[in-house]
Amino acid sequence: MKLREGFTTGSAVTASIISALSYLYKKKVLSYVNIKAPAGILKIPVNYVCGNSNIAIASIIKDGGDDPDCTHGAEFIAIVSKNGKEIFFKGSYPLFLSNRFHFFSGIGIGVVTKEGLSIKKGEPAINPVPRMMIKENVESFLKENQIKEIPYIIVEVPKGIEIAKHTLNERLGIVGGISILGTTGVVKPVSMDAFTATIDISLKVAKKKKIRDIVLSFGRQSEMSAQRFLKLPEESFILMGDFFRYTLDRAKAMGFSITISGQPGKILKASMDSENTNVKYGEFSIDKTIKFLSNFCKKEELIKLSKAKTARHLAEIVEENKIKLWEKIAKYLAEKEKVSVLIFSYEGELLGRA
Repeated sequence: MKLREGFTTGSAVTASIISALSYLYKKKVLSYVNIKAPAGILKIPVNYVCGNSNIAIASIIKDGGDDPDCTHGAEFIAIVSKNGKEIFFKGSYPLFLSNRFHFFSGIGIGVVTKEGLSIKKGEPAINPVPRMMIKENVESFLKENQIKEIPYIIVEVPKGIEIAKHTLNERLGIVGGISILGTTGVVKPVSMDAFTATIDISLKVAKKKKIRDIVLSFGRQSEMSAQRFLKLPEESFILMGDFFRYTLDRAKAMGFSITISGQPGKILKASMDSENTNVKYGEFSIDKTIKFLSNFCKKEELIKLSKAKTARHLAEIVEENKIKLWEKIAKYLAEKEKVSVLIFSYEGELLGRA
């Protein structure tokens, strides 16, 4: 079955603006709005549009397709006015995009507070491609409809502050809401682009901060465990998720001193040459695992470990039988990858380090 594509936050913002402009200047209540994106012309459904002769408000509901993220289902609102005095600007941030219109980001869109991102410190967290989409679509609308006025535009994400809590924005130095993202305008199902883009940004921020030591963690739990164990700046801790090889190679190329932090299952996969530790790239195989562990364990220990059904179950057997394993695995991975390694239990206890 073919997976359904969605559209980005950048497309949602752009569509809301064009829908509001259509109502304000053409008195059209659109069910769908067409916008130009790098991926082509996108047809995006309009949630609602309303207004009067001087102001228009339009709403778009973000659709992530079959690869939804935390912004899936979020509302994006554009308010367009012929007179800036009619828009309540408190808490909004001006952003110059064009001589043809005034633009402001409002409630729920973050502001950049740290160096190292693709956006300047102090500016709204609207990435370069969405900025280009807004500029091109608005300018085209005004030109095609022979509108000489310079409208005022403000965009908002009412639940943006709440949604941002489920992202890495605060750590990256983006406060007050979500980022407006997208490179093509569409969301490809099961895409790794968004996560790897966040990894790249995190590494760049650390580099900009002149941080030498970083910690790459497979998940939030192992990251929090490492944060309790290592007293390093916030920007030193980078979530790599399942993208082990991608992140490690990038970090090495940038010259960082690296610590890998993870729980037994992910650490074992990384030690056994899994470039991506997600289950879809390979389920837990007890036969392969036992073959690998034969380098570290006695025969009688391997017999006990061979009964494991999952990586977590294997960790339980190790603990129950007091098998000295994790220090050996940590040392093996550390020497193999030329990094430091921390292995934490699923409860956050340090099991091994090298």
